[in-house]
Amino acid sequence: MDSRLKVASFILTILVMATALSSVFEQVPVFPLDNLFEEEEDQTPYEDRQLLLVDITSLAHKLIFSVFEGYGVSYLRSSVLTQYDSGAWTSTPSVEVRYYTNQDLDTEYSPYAMVMEDSLSISPASNFTSYIPLPKNTRQLDIGWSAKMLYSEEYSTFRTEEPLDELYSVKFDRCKIPEDALNETDIGEVDDIYLQLPERLEDRIRNLAEFVSSASESPYQKAKDIERFLKTTFAYKASYERAPPGEDPVEWFLFESGEGICTHFNSAFVLMARSLGIPARLCVGYLLDPDSFVQHVYLDQAHVFAEIKLEGMGWLTFDATGLAEETQFTPPDPNPPLGTVSGIVFYDKDANRIIGPEEPGIEGQTVVVQNRTSGDVMSVITDQAGRYFLSGLEEGEYSISVLPDDDMIIPNFQLQRFYHTRDMWWTFDIGLAYPSDFPDINETMTSITQNDPILYRNGTFLVHGIVNCTSDRRLSGPMIFAYLVREKGANQRWICGMDRPQVYTGEFSIQCKLPSDIPTGDYSLVARCAGDRLWNSSDSDPEVKVIDRSTFLYNGSMHLVSDIPCRLSFTLVESSTLEPVIGQAVTLRCEGEEVEFTDDHGEVSIDLVPSVGNHSVELDFAGTYLLEGNITRFDLEAFQPGVTLVRSDLVRGEENRILGRVLAGDIPLGGAELEMELSLDVEENATSDSNGYFTIYVELQKDVELEEIDCLFTLPGFDILDHVYLRVTARPSIELSVRENMVSARLTDDYGTPIVGETLAFSTTDLEVNLTTDQDGTTWLNMGSVEEVNLTVNYEGSQIYQPVSATMVYAPAPGPNWLLIVAVTLVIAAVVGGTVALRRRRSSGPFESVVPEDEPILVERSRSMPYHFTFKEIPQNMPLVWEAGTPLHLVLSDPDEDVHVRIDGSEVQGMWDRDGMLFTLVMEKGDHIIQLEGVNGIHEEMIRAVVYREEVVDLFNSAILRWGRHFPSLTKDMTTREVHSLVKDRYHDRSEHLETMVSAFELANYSNHPISRKEYERMFLATAELI
Repeated sequence: MDSRLKVASFILTILVMATALSSVFEQVPVFPLDNLFEEEEDQTPYEDRQLLLVDITSLAHKLIFSVFEGYGVSYLRSSVLTQYDSGAWTSTPSVEVRYYTNQDLDTEYSPYAMVMEDSLSISPASNFTSYIPLPKNTRQLDIGWSAKMLYSEEYSTFRTEEPLDELYSVKFDRCKIPEDALNETDIGEVDDIYLQLPERLEDRIRNLAEFVSSASESPYQKAKDIERFLKTTFAYKASYERAPPGEDPVEWFLFESGEGICTHFNSAFVLMARSLGIPARLCVGYLLDPDSFVQHVYLDQAHVFAEIKLEGMGWLTFDATGLAEETQFTPPDPNPPLGTVSGIVFYDKDANRIIGPEEPGIEGQTVVVQNRTSGDVMSVITDQAGRYFLSGLEEGEYSISVLPDDDMIIPNFQLQRFYHTRDMWWTFDIGLAYPSDFPDINETMTSITQNDPILYRNGTFLVHGIVNCTSDRRLSGPMIFAYLVREKGANQRWICGMDRPQVYTGEFSIQCKLPSDIPTGDYSLVARCAGDRLWNSSDSDPEVKVIDRSTFLYNGSMHLVSDIPCRLSFTLVESSTLEPVIGQAVTLRCEGEEVEFTDDHGEVSIDLVPSVGNHSVELDFAGTYLLEGNITRFDLEAFQPGVTLVRSDLVRGEENRILGRVLAGDIPLGGAELEMELSLDVEENATSDSNGYFTIYVELQKDVELEEIDCLFTLPGFDILDHVYLRVTARPSIELSVRENMVSARLTDDYGTPIVGETLAFSTTDLEVNLTTDQDGTTWLNMGSVEEVNLTVNYEGSQIYQPVSATMVYAPAPGPNWLLIVAVTLVIAAVVGGTVALRRRRSSGPFESVVPEDEPILVERSRSMPYHFTFKEIPQNMPLVWEAGTPLHLVLSDPDEDVHVRIDGSEVQGMWDRDGMLFTLVMEKGDHIIQLEGVNGIHEEMIRAVVYREEVVDLFNSAILRWGRHFPSLTKDMTTREVHSLVKDRYHDRSEHLETMVSAFELANYSNHPISRKEYERMFLATAELI
């Protein structure tokens, strides 16, 4: 199986997860960075292994959609991810979405941008059920039918609320910005969601990003540096090493493994850019061929890429995905990238490790680099000048040496070890010589004492042995290499490992790893002592066999459709390569049937007509000389088909679209000829498409009752497929009108009949309130002093009524010139008040001028009223004083009274409560007239809206002014407690009331503690007792 398909299927998994959302941002999906294609090496006996569920056929030929007139387009985007945490990406849940109505989407571009309008068309191969792929800078979307489409302006993404399988057209802008302008652009204002970084990774990633981009100044060039660094330094590898449990995948990719797929490269790019303050985000979509005018987009084109944002430039596309994992030797760069080792292999005739003028480089020698932790071996062949170059080394401890030709030795250089980090590169020159250059060289004999006779591709194994000397001198430690060859003396060698023998005993133990690309077959396992200036080379080469494990791939679903003929197909493949194994004897047993042998595609199949329930399947492969056997057992479950309704609202007087799907378990049933019968004597037919979806149009008369009706679905060859109930509804309407500063909303059904007792939601930019309709289907909203504003009234609907909304622009009617009225009133009050004060001053003491001696502080309000009403929150023994801005409820207790309630001339709408008709009053600070008008005439009450804190302070100051008449020594400079000490003897029998007054005043005047209605009433009653 092509490694690209495995990667693409993982990315497509993200796309499918994103499109499965029932709401765009209400339920935020989580996308883990590492995919699930990586399998741990299976060490269990092959009889006990489970089925590997990979749809190999669909992976190779899964058509997603087709693009027409797509020349020059490289990327299509489906969804955007912004938040990264614990190895997973999510979308921001608070991003606003709205319904798209085919309008032109205005986009602002940089003045430096060259913009050209273009268009393309996309034809889905199957239903799009949520996010749809679109090009960047989409201006207009033409679906061709009235599908509900949600649009996110922030992400420039679209989501369909109904299955979309029809061709749609897209108008978009091609935008080209000169690189000089990008280099001169700063970041600008930044939304924090595009700078989010996991706190644990922030410092480490920033240090790497700063090191990589230290030579650049502009944000754009820093981003290009990061992109270039990731592309050239890291290895694109479909079978990448997954992060261990508890390790962050991006951190593991950057600082440990150095290998991954597009998700890892571009996740690392986004986090590195963010660490430098550059806003960035991750995009999930598809990679197109920009040179194709018409192209079919398959699964292996699913892709993840990145975007950054610069001030005035919009979102710019970046793709840091590295090159393919196959590498070839290239001449060394004078400025080598990070993670490299290079040098020259030369003829070191004098064995001094220094390249002399007559010591040329040697072509065709094998330089070996081994990771001492993982055992992975990399090798490269020297060029004509003896040069070698290896890149992409991950951080860790390494060994480097050279495996010379059979007629050469390593005179001095043995096993060089080095610890590599990403901010370093290494250079090692290695000398070779001929045994004849050293007349005193000693002979050796190498023997392998223990090894596995059967080796698995991509597996690990140990080679034990000993190097014996022909003299009495101890072995000084020449290099030992382990490799496989097809025939003795063959040029092609598969290097597996290297080590040095023990100095005194000559014993060696080499940890080896077999390459995954080695063909199966018979080999010689060579352990070669490379020799040095003291010891000549020798080797041992026992015979071994390289084999592979086998795996069955199932090309179908674990769920079947009952009573419908089907074919179960399985593919026998090699585990390491997923290459099919053809013409082999495989026994397939199911429901008493048995078939054998794989065909030219490695498949074995059986025909079945399943009944409802479980069906056991057994696959038995005995194995071959080079392929290990396998026995796999599992169960398939068959389901009877059923109907799932996706959209089933019925509205009388309209043509209704019933959208459903025929499924057996999770299998869509295509081509099903459905019959639908309604209890309204309506019969319709439909045929499901390849994904099981069907559409039926039903037109209902307007005189149909609003009730549940029976709906029966049948399918030829089956019993009753499904029996469901559908509800007939009506589509209401809302009529808005304005009178003075009151807005009325009247809710009626499709016959114009008022709908009583339903909730209407009024909303503006600063207001949200719910009101209930009265007997006329009407409710009123007092807009007060609101200026011109857009007002929306929404009705959520009910079991029998569809949702509906209405909007209007509210503008208040011109009112009186209150500024002039207030100014005149203040002048009159000042003249009258000054005259009264002057008269009182001539006959009173210093405090008596403010409060006359005979004026009571508590004024009992009249209870002789023509209507039975109360203020719910104000006791009878309290004055009509209430906190400004807080709701106060007036209750008419006689339900037979037809009374209109007004506040300052504006009528207030009431609603029925268990105590009677309830009216809610919310007043600004000041005096207000409450008017009740009915058959018994007009009754008015004055109510004062106050701030309780100010009212408590005023009550205490009024008391001090009264006490000043009895206590000449009382002055305004005295503290509260000094006043308390002065007057407490006069009120010794009522000291608790005096203490209440003082405490309440101190709380209101000297603290930030909120003053409630309770504190105000305690203060008022205490003052009334003393004054």
